[in-house]
Amino acid sequence: MAKLSTVVSRSPRNLKDALQTAAPRADGVTDTADRRGSGVGLDLWSGVALGAIAAHVLASLVLKEPALNICCAGINFSLLVVAAGVTTRNAILSKQSIRLFWTLLAAAYWLWAIPPCVWFYYTVLRGSPPKFLFMTFPWFLHIVLMIAAVAARPHLRLRIRKPYGVTLNFLVVLFLLVFGYAYLLFPYGYVHGFPVAMRKFATLYSVENLILLLVLGAVIVRSQSPWRSIYWHLLGASTLYALESEFAHLVFASNGRFTDGLVAVPFTAATAWFVWVSVKGRREAAELAQTVQPDTSNRTRTSLLAMAAVVAIPVVGIVELLRTQELSGTRVIRLFIVLTSVVLLAVVAFVQEYLSNRELASDVVLANVRLRLALESGKSVVWDWDLSGGQDFWFGDLHTMFGIPSGTFQGKLEDLAHYVHEEDREQVSQSIKAAVREHQPYEGEFRIVWPDGTVRYAAAMGRCHYAPNGQPERMLGITVDITERKRAERELRELSGHLIAAQEEERTRIARELHDDMSQRLALLAIEIQTLNNSPSEIPTANSLQGLWQRVSEISEDIHSLSHRLHPALLDRVGLVPALRRFCREVPAQTGIKVTLTCRDISDSIPKHIATCLFRVVQEAMANVVKHSGATEAIIELTGEAESIRLRVVDAGVGFEQDSGQRHGLGLVSMRERVRLVGGELTVRSQASQGTVVQAQIPLACATSSEDSLEATA
Repeated sequence: MAKLSTVVSRSPRNLKDALQTAAPRADGVTDTADRRGSGVGLDLWSGVALGAIAAHVLASLVLKEPALNICCAGINFSLLVVAAGVTTRNAILSKQSIRLFWTLLAAAYWLWAIPPCVWFYYTVLRGSPPKFLFMTFPWFLHIVLMIAAVAARPHLRLRIRKPYGVTLNFLVVLFLLVFGYAYLLFPYGYVHGFPVAMRKFATLYSVENLILLLVLGAVIVRSQSPWRSIYWHLLGASTLYALESEFAHLVFASNGRFTDGLVAVPFTAATAWFVWVSVKGRREAAELAQTVQPDTSNRTRTSLLAMAAVVAIPVVGIVELLRTQELSGTRVIRLFIVLTSVVLLAVVAFVQEYLSNRELASDVVLANVRLRLALESGKSVVWDWDLSGGQDFWFGDLHTMFGIPSGTFQGKLEDLAHYVHEEDREQVSQSIKAAVREHQPYEGEFRIVWPDGTVRYAAAMGRCHYAPNGQPERMLGITVDITERKRAERELRELSGHLIAAQEEERTRIARELHDDMSQRLALLAIEIQTLNNSPSEIPTANSLQGLWQRVSEISEDIHSLSHRLHPALLDRVGLVPALRRFCREVPAQTGIKVTLTCRDISDSIPKHIATCLFRVVQEAMANVVKHSGATEAIIELTGEAESIRLRVVDAGVGFEQDSGQRHGLGLVSMRERVRLVGGELTVRSQASQGTVVQAQIPLACATSSEDSLEATA
């Protein structure tokens, strides 16, 4: 019997050329030479493909059967092997869904290469017709795998990490196609009626090719370049192959056989096209991987199709039981296929349930870890109280809250109630009872006492859940550690008190200087002038006028000094650096401490509020040096950087221990607050007998916004 239709077709070129065409560098970078080599490889493949087609045409014109059939089968088999090899390499070098796409395509090509081998074995070597199932099942299954490859949608990235359910639902849909083949055609592998079976296969194969074209069309609409280009070429090659397959089926239906020749050239062309697609995919591998998009589609349709497939198979079995006109052998085989399929579906359902439960358990563990991290970062504890008399559950940062090393606690409410400060227990108990009684949320703040006596502050909020009869069943809530907030509020109150006290002290000092010094000296000056005025006959001597002038100059100088301490006018007139130089000359004259000033790359256009901040920090830091350090020398460094200014005040005095627990004075607090208001950061490094370093880093980019903040604060 003549050989069955030569349904072999899909693409390539020489395997060595295909593998060398688009091999990327190990680091994943494709340079210009690589791209040029890839382009040459594609041109070479085009020549090889055209050569294969030309060889098929030449064989059709020169050779006769059976040599023609053997030659054409060899050409198609070689192209399929090359296609499978190139696609397998693509799968090995790809990742995630792209790897699945190329793997399914490679499996389809390898299956497609089986029928030519089967035909050669039976027809050429044994001289008998090939087995129906051995020929048709690989043809049928390779289309199923191609549908699976395209439906994997490698251009999309799934939203879920382990898509067990989606994958199994899709496999069930593909299983329905395989079931259709087995149910309709498998019995004819063991009974007479080969032409009838072939016509049934042609119908089923046409439907299968149509599904493949529809799936390709759907993904083309929803994809973008360069994936759309890959899909378009797959659609073109599949369309050419499907049309030629329909023609071959029509010829077989009319003549009972299909001969190779010029009419089979489209098969070879389609095969070459498929290989060209694989080579193109290897060349554009990096771009394909970079253009993968998030999957935002609705997976409900896949679940509905899977459900329809599960329902359809038992329905077919019931219909088969009601049919009596079928041959007994055919009926038995079909019932066996239905029964086997139902058993396989049950196994798939069990596996899907198992994988779903495992995924759910994994998600629960992951959610638990995330919740624990969130609670620990927020120093919080969530609680679930069983008000009907069962056990209560506490979960979270129990160590920070209660001093308990474990992260989970189960027991009675009374077991943790004794951690509440004894002065707060009654208030907390009454507030909770009132919230439960009035069906209102509970909110409250209280103190918690650790076993070692440490006192922490906590804020809790919760809500009670009730039974249908109105009885409280459980209460859910969260407790947050607010010790740091309470400490900050206390320090803020203390700072406000210090600021008020400092303000009053400064006012008192100014008033004392004005009253006890300036006022008295002016009064004496006024008396002397009055004395001269009361003696008009006496002409003032040069010495008396010189004394008056001297005292007036001293008073003026002292007033200027007082004004300078309140606000350095020189800073507004000449800028930061000259004001600092004058300040550094005044300090040694007044205190005897040597001051070295170093300025590097300082712009003349420093914003006024930053210049004032830096000057005040220098003043306060030097005041600390004079009062507390006992140093005989200090160094002031002012450095301009690309986008910031750095100030360092260094002394080699007695220093202090920063971790001693002593509260910092108002000077350090005011310096830190000044620097913070201009968007900078103040750091203080000190150690006993090792001196102190005060450093302020202020970004110039924050100048505008910080100035607005300072104006608003003023």
